Amino acid sequence: MWVILLGMVIPQIWFTWHFGARAAEFTATVQTMTERALAGAAGQPRLFRSLVPESYDFAVNFGIGAILVGVLFLVSYLALIRIALDSMNQRPARTLGALLLGSLKIAVPRGILLVVLVALTMALGQIFIILALIVSILALMSPVLLVAESKGAFAAFGRAITLRYARKDPPDQLGVWPAFFALMTVGGLFYVTEYVVAMMSLSVLQLDTMFEISRNFWTIKFPGLLFGPAFVSADMIDTTIGTMVVAVLPSITAALYFKLRAGVGENIQTVV
Repeated sequence: MWVILLGMVIPQIWFTWHFGARAAEFTATVQTMTERALAGAAGQPRLFRSLVPESYDFAVNFGIGAILVGVLFLVSYLALIRIALDSMNQRPARTLGALLLGSLKIAVPRGILLVVLVALTMALGQIFIILALIVSILALMSPVLLVAESKGAFAAFGRAITLRYARKDPPDQLGVWPAFFALMTVGGLFYVTEYVVAMMSLSVLQLDTMFEISRNFWTIKFPGLLFGPAFVSADMIDTTIGTMVVAVLPSITAALYFKLRAGVGENIQTVV
């Protein structure tokens, strides 16, 4: 379990430090090229031609790094769901290798497509903020459906936002509306907690103004980087605590799904 949690946190921290250093190098290079280009004739066209390959290289590496970190996070998230469902089905614990490999097979490409689908839905729903928020909370169940029902991305997303997985349960089990309100409660608490964590990390960067103390500590920068210990402290709070909050969701959503699907536990067990 701890290995998986570290697999969610460490890549994010590495990404910040690595591309923080790359951003510092890129900024210094752009500044030098700008000074040289503007010193000669036709400086702006020359500057543009020089910046294109530099910008392209940085953007490509940044994009690849972001995708790799995102996939690792997704694999870890799906692995936590599998652990939760295995525990509820009283199945023997899987080896770490088997757990991660199985999660990787689910994440690529179905999990990635599901993330893109949810992100697009959220982007298109910016006009209707409340609707987009409700859809995003209902979609919290879609990764569980990827694992427990071996659904494709579109099928899992559709079943999640329409709560179709809760429609055929026995009368003595949770139905659609109890599932809806349970998810709204979980999602609401999740968003509020993430907001509180974000405010905590932001407050670290503003402690000098809050307590009217010297800003010297907040202006220190590490050699070769654009940030210093103040930013690192804020980033560690945001990344570590924020990730721990996210890591709770697989167990909660898996438990809710298991409760909704009680009575068909054998079917869950065969597809996980």
